[in-house]
Amino acid sequence: MSYEFSVDVCATSANLGACFDFAGIPVNGFYNTVLANRSSDSLTSITIEGHGMETLPTNEQNLVYKAFKRVFEAKELDCPAMHIHCINRIPPNSGMGSSAAAALGGIFLANEVLGNTLTREFMLDIACEFEGHPDNAAPVIYNSAVITAEVGGKRIVKQIQLKKDLFLAIAVPDIKMPTYLSRSVLPDSYTRGELVKAMYCSTFIIDCLKDGDYELMAKMMMQDIVHIPYRKALITGYDDVVDAAMANGAYGCMISGAGSTMVSFCRDEQTAKNVSDAMVKAFEKNNVSAVGVTSVVKA
Repeated sequence: MSYEFSVDVCATSANLGACFDFAGIPVNGFYNTVLANRSSDSLTSITIEGHGMETLPTNEQNLVYKAFKRVFEAKELDCPAMHIHCINRIPPNSGMGSSAAAALGGIFLANEVLGNTLTREFMLDIACEFEGHPDNAAPVIYNSAVITAEVGGKRIVKQIQLKKDLFLAIAVPDIKMPTYLSRSVLPDSYTRGELVKAMYCSTFIIDCLKDGDYELMAKMMMQDIVHIPYRKALITGYDDVVDAAMANGAYGCMISGAGSTMVSFCRDEQTAKNVSDAMVKAFEKNNVSAVGVTSVVKA
C-alpha cells in the first residue's frame, strides 16, 4: 500500500546522568514510523506493527491519534478522518522515549496534513500536554541535544551545538521499567551535600557536552546521585554491563532515561559497535535478552 503521509520519530535518551528531567539527546537511526492516508468514509482506523501490536489501543485512545486530534482542537480546526498505520520499533517502558515518540508521531502527522505550518514551540506545547516535561520531546523536535527549563509557566529550550560527533552504544534489555516504578524508588529529599554534587555534576556535563570533552562528561555522568544509585537495582546485570562497557573502551555508561536501557558514550563508531556488543553479552550472561543499537549525534 502507498501512503500519502509518512513521518519518522527517533528515540531519545534523557537525564544524561545528573541532568535529571531537563536534558536529552536524540538517538538517530532508532525510530518509529507513522504512515497515513486520508479516509474517504469519514472514519478513522488505526493499525499497529511491531511493539504493542497486540496490546496498544487501535481506537481513539491510541496516543498517536490523541495527539493528532489535539493539534486540530488547539487550532480550532475540524480533525480529518485518517487511516493510520504505526510501525513501533522503540520498545515501551525502556527509557528511550517511546511515549514521547508516540505523541510526536501524531503531532508530526498533523503538521504534514496542515502543510508543515506548525512551529516547534507549538508542537512542544502539545507534546508536553501528554508528556508533562519536555526532555524527551524537545530533542526530537529540535533535532539536537537540548537542555530545558520552565520559567513563569513558559518552557525554554536551549539547543546545544556539538563541536564534534557524539557516538552512542546502546543496549536495550528485555526488562520493563514503567515510569511509576522507576519514580517510586527515588527518595523524597536529598541532603545539602547531595544537592551540591548534583549541581556541579550537571554543570560539568552540559559544559563538556558543548566543548566536546566527552570523556570527562561521561565520568561526571557516572557520578550521579539523583537517580542512578536507586534505579540500578531494578536492572538485572547492571554492574556487569557497566564493567563490560568500560572494558571495551567506553568513556562512561549510564541508565538512559528512567531505564532499563543502558547507554555508553564512545570515541568513534567502531568503539560504539564493540561496546554495544559487549553490553548485550553482559546482559545475556545475566539471563536477560537484549538488543544492541549504535547511533551518533552529529556536530
